[in-house]
Amino acid sequence: MKGETMNERELLTVSEAAQLLNVAKSTLYCWVEKQLIPHFKIIGSVRLERSEVEGWLLGKKRGGEGATPTRPQIQQRCDLY
Repeated sequence: MKGETMNERELLTVSEAAQLLNVAKSTLYCWVEKQLIPHFKIIGSVRLERSEVEGWLLGKKRGGEGATPTRPQIQQRCDLY
C-alpha cells in the first residue's frame, strides 16, 4: 500500500501461503509459475504478501476476473507444464 514500508507488510513463505489457502505447496508453485497469484522473489525465494493473497482470494470468491480454476483444471495445467 502507498506509504507503507516493507517492514509493515506481512510476507509469507510458500509453505505459509499454501497453508493459508489450504492447497499443496506444489499447487502454489504451479500458480506462481503461471502468474496466477500475486507474488515476488527475493534472491530466488518466492514470497507472497498476505494482504495481496487475501485480496486475490476474495476477488476469486466474488467472481472477480479470472475465476479460480477447479482442482482438475489446475492439475491438468500443471501436468502440461
